[in-house]
Amino acid sequence: KKQMSITWSIQLKDGRHTIQFEHGTTTGRRVITLDGKELRRVNWMFKLVGTEDFVITAGGEQHHASISIDPQGFQYVYSLAIDGRPVEKFVENQRRMCKTWRPTLDGQEHIVVLDRETSDIYVDGTLVESEGEFGEECSQTHFVIGGHPGYVLTSQSITKKGKIDQRLFIDDMEVDDDASERS
Repeated sequence: KKQMSITWSIQLKDGRHTIQFEHGTTTGRRVITLDGKELRRVNWMFKLVGTEDFVITAGGEQHHASISIDPQGFQYVYSLAIDGRPVEKFVENQRRMCKTWRPTLDGQEHIVVLDRETSDIYVDGTLVESEGEFGEECSQTHFVIGGHPGYVLTSQSITKKGKIDQRLFIDDMEVDDDASERS
């Protein structure tokens, strides 16, 4: 039995997710999993090429996705699209919409994600309660992470790349960019 398996890793607001697609190239078998949980299975298909549609539900959001199977000579080419965009464009857009940090507190790594459009804060994949404080030149979005007070400082000064500057502070200490995922 010939079987192909391809994996994509994507960052959503609630953290990193893994999409895996298995394709039986002689039986047409198709299995789609998200973070190891099976979303769709078709055990036998006469048509070996085509598109498999599915929904990614994560962080309280739904994203419509599809995997295209196209022939290329005697091989197959697989491509993933999310919300109608090729995965590369979707990931690029997510990076623009979200800022991610990976601070370590009390020996445990956490993931903090700021949704730049809504100012929502996600800690380890969960939307947390936050409170905004607004000043003339900056704003602070306060929240709690692992029992520690934290806030995201958003300043009105524009960075070199033309983005608004956002920095994470926990226990009134800035989380170094080396501890964050650049986005």
